[in-house]
Order: sequence, then structure tokens, then C-alpha cells
Amino acid sequence: MDLVEEQQDKVAQYFYARIFLSDPRLRDLFPVQLDVQRARLLGAIVTAVQTIEDPERFDEYLRALGRDHRKFRVESVHFGMIGQALIDSLRAFAGERWSPAYEQAWQDAYRVIARKMLTAAQEDTNPPFWHAEIVSHERRARDIAVFTCRTMQPLPYRAGQYVSIESDRQPRVWRVYSMANSPRPDNTMDFHIRAVGAGWLSGALVRRAEVAT
Repeated sequence: MDLVEEQQDKVAQYFYARIFLSDPRLRDLFPVQLDVQRARLLGAIVTAVQTIEDPERFDEYLRALGRDHRKFRVESVHFGMIGQALIDSLRAFAGERWSPAYEQAWQDAYRVIARKMLTAAQEDTNPPFWHAEIVSHERRARDIAVFTCRTMQPLPYRAGQYVSIESDRQPRVWRVYSMANSPRPDNTMDFHIRAVGAGWLSGALVRRAEVAT
């Protein structure tokens, strides 16, 4: 990564262009606004590679990543396209400094990453995501709302944990929020949300979310 560190934004743009050129249907897996997402997938892969010398951390990180990516509807066939796009991007921006040794090292590393993520995803018995409906929504200020939602099936958690949330108001945009209550028998959870800047999801949850009818 040192070879392309100063051009990470361009690498990310090229990376996504290669993915979508390989199969235009993959565009539907990503949010309309790619500004934040652009760095996330590439960043996750780079983080995985950086932990490869710490087997325990490497395995834990990738298993969590594999389970988490189920909600994006990622399939096994997509991993090959993403890996090729990654190596094509690194090669393009490393230029003459790229070598067969770098190529092989990245191919080997990515192969391990994909295998661990796929294994964790296949072994997970939980659903990829839980459907929920909003049962109350209250604006506390111009940019703050408190809402309660109820999941269609039990979602076990402990006080202090958080979940990733997506809204039909902003499809395929996932952000993490902490539950504001301890677990309840009726499967309801409270969230206190502040709309921050150009936050696509937080703005939608504060200003556009509605109680299910």
C-alpha cells in the first residue's frame, strides 16, 4: 500500500469503476451516494491485510467482516470480481514499481481473506438482517429525534451494544447506532438520533422516518 498511499482516493475511484465495469449489476449492491462507501470496502480489505501477521486478530476481524457483509447481499461469486478489481487498481497506480512479487503477495493474501469471510458467512445461522417497523417517532429538536422500532423476530443483544441500521428512505446506506434501552420482551428498541451534517441516513431517520401504518 505504500506505493499508492498518496493516491488512495484515486485508487478507490478506480477500484469501484473496475467493479462496476466487470458486472454493472453490482452497482445495485451499493448506495446511490458512494462518497463514504468508496473508502470503506477498500479500507476493510487493507485493514485485513495489515492484520495478517496477527493470526488471532486477523481471523476475528475477517469472520466479523464476513458475517456483516451478508446484509449487503454479497455472494461468493462477487469475491473474485472484487479481488481482481483491487489488484488491477493497485497495479495501475503503483506503475513501474509494481512487480510480480507484489502481484503474487496480494493474490495470496486476498485468497485467504475471501476464504475466511465466506466460511464465516456460511456458518452464521442468524438472518442476514432483521426487519423492523417504527412504532413511535418523536422530534425533540430540529436535528434530533427519538424513535422506537419493533423487530419482526427476536434480536438478542446486551445493554451498550449497537446495531447497523438501514432505512427504505436511504436504501443500502447502513450506519451503526446504539440502542438506548436494555432488552425488552416485546422486541422493541429505542434510538436517539441526531442528524449530522450531510449524513444521509441520520437525516432521513430524523426528518423523514414515519410510524408504520
